Amino acid sequence: MIKEIKEQVMGSSEDEVKSLLFQILLRMSTEQNDEDLIKDLKSTYSNFLRYKKEQKQLEDAKDFKVAHIVFGDSPSGSLKNALSDMKVLDEEKIIHFSDKFSVGPVWKLEEDTGLTLRYKWLMNHLNLDEVGISPGTD
Repeated sequence: MIKEIKEQVMGSSEDEVKSLLFQILLRMSTEQNDEDLIKDLKSTYSNFLRYKKEQKQLEDAKDFKVAHIVFGDSPSGSLKNALSDMKVLDEEKIIHFSDKFSVGPVWKLEEDTGLTLRYKWLMNHLNLDEVGISPGTD
């Protein structure tokens, strides 16, 4: 298992690894009990592995006829089920984001400046537990 994790990290870009570290440190810096922290870290781990798996599938995949961009895990799962029922899941790609971009700044999220600004804004304006947002997820 350690070998697989090492391969995933070594096969990641510097920006991906920085983003993963940022997510871990972000979760560690919030005040929460140990049980919630463990859940958050496991979620980060799962999201990273899922992202790498999807990335590999995209590299190996044939051309898709359609790409769907979905915000939220539940809508993504629902769309996946619908496309599967329609027998077009292999022809249509689902790209999903777990974060809720309808809340908070989205300026320069591809840079540390934007991520930091968004994180600070979310921490100052929202109780993240109540609205179900995990800053910077997937």
